[in-house]
Order: sequence, then structure tokens, then C-alpha cells
Amino acid sequence: LTVATGEIHNVTELSAGHSAPVFSPDGKYLLFNSDRDGTGIYALPLKLEDAREADLDLKYEKPKGAVTTDIDFTDIADRSRRIITAAVSGQVQINPNTGELYFSVDGDLKKAAFNGENVIPVVAGGVSDVRPSDDWSKLVYVQKGQVFTLDLKPNVQPANVAFRADYLKDLHKEHAAAFEQLWRTYN
Repeated sequence: LTVATGEIHNVTELSAGHSAPVFSPDGKYLLFNSDRDGTGIYALPLKLEDAREADLDLKYEKPKGAVTTDIDFTDIADRSRRIITAAVSGQVQINPNTGELYFSVDGDLKKAAFNGENVIPVVAGGVSDVRPSDDWSKLVYVQKGQVFTLDLKPNVQPANVAFRADYLKDLHKEHAAAFEQLWRTYN
């Protein structure tokens, strides 16, 4: 959607599954999950690139100031390329400081370089709902029904987030509410 004109643009144009889009923090790419030409994460350059796709390597540069996202819609549907060749579930998370990608594949949390290379496992088994902290020092995720945090420093083990709730039952208020409901029903 072009906000200024209200014009809608289809940037994928294929009858394939496309989901979980996210703009790169530098405003140069749109990353999304798809099964368009094999399952995986696809990167869509928002502007025409100066060379052939085969000669280009996705590079991430940390933004130095405010980011503006300008999109050239000319032949935009023909520009996307697969950078991760795995069935990703959920939205890919992009570290704005390093450009590293964090994503979930078959319940495993994985990390890759911005260009999709050097995929390494981070946490194995039952991982879902991966979210970064505001400052990107930690990832928060659910694993087998429990919440964990993972400090993004090297060689740090995940920490289980403990929950505790105290329940106070006020019988006087319960009885008053029950009486009120009874009174409304029969009056």
C-alpha cells in the first residue's frame, strides 16, 4: 500500500503461500516466508539492484540514523530470492545491530547471517514464539510450554522464567456478587 496515494501493490504475484513479512532494519529488504520456489525465507530488494541476482550478496549495514523505506515497484515481483532453504515457522527476527536472522525450523531456534549463510542451531526442540528484548540483548521464547530467555552473548545458557501467582479468595465479595445476580434474575 502506498500511503500517499492509497494504491495497493502485489509484490509477490504468485499463487503460493506467503507469510510473516518483516522489513529489514536498514529499510532495504522485505523478508518473508514462502513456498513459491521451494520452502524458506525470501528476501525482496525494495529497489532495483545494480547487478544480476547471481552476482549479488545480501549485505546488511547497521542504520546510523532514521531509516526511510523507499520502494520501487517496477518488476518488484521478479526480485525476490530464497536465502534460507528450510520450512520456517513464525516470523523471522532480524537483529538491527548485527543483521543476524533468528528463526524457528521444526521447533529448533536457529541463527544465520543476513545473507542466509552460516545457519547454526541455537536451541533445540519445541521452540516457538521467538521475540527479542527491546535492546536486543536477549531473546524470549516458549519451549515446551515454558518461557525462557537467552542472553545473546556467546556461551550463555537459556534461563527459565519462573512464574508465581498468589490467589486470594474473598468469600464475602463472592457471596455479595452471587446475591446481586440472584436479585437481578428474579426482580
